Amino acid sequence: MVNAKESFENKKWEDLLTYTKEAIEQGVDLSTELYMNRAEAFLAANLVEEAVSELSSAILSLFKKKHGFKSPGKKEEEAEINEEHFKKATWDISEEKCDLLLEIEEEELQELEDDLLDRVKGLEGAVSLIKKFYQPLINQRADRIQILKGKKERFCTEKLAQSLKKKQ
Repeated sequence: MVNAKESFENKKWEDLLTYTKEAIEQGVDLSTELYMNRAEAFLAANLVEEAVSELSSAILSLFKKKHGFKSPGKKEEEAEINEEHFKKATWDISEEKCDLLLEIEEEELQELEDDLLDRVKGLEGAVSLIKKFYQPLINQRADRIQILKGKKERFCTEKLAQSLKKKQ
């Protein structure tokens, strides 16, 4: 497969078009890839906030493409239909077919568990990156608030001292 990044950097538009066509045929999520490339570019330019935003968009795009944000009712309908097909398939099943079906179900279970684990790791990585970006900003803002509270306390003390002087 043609390298999209090199093709873009070298302005080889035909190669980039070839890459895009191949990617679409293979089911690559091009919008997620675009977000990832933009995030890398922002990080290279030390624009961390923009990079975090692009990474968040990439994760959301991946999730949308993979799961489609179906309504719970739709998922329940699909689950009922699948369960009905499963019951029909297992009603009068031979031992050989049972073994085959068991193997398939175990493989699909493993794939689902692996997919969930990958998704959780990806989200944890994104959350970690977002926290790394925001934590210094939060700390800086908290420090500023403490300084301002100290100043305000000093102003109150000065006002109290002035009012006591006036009374004397």
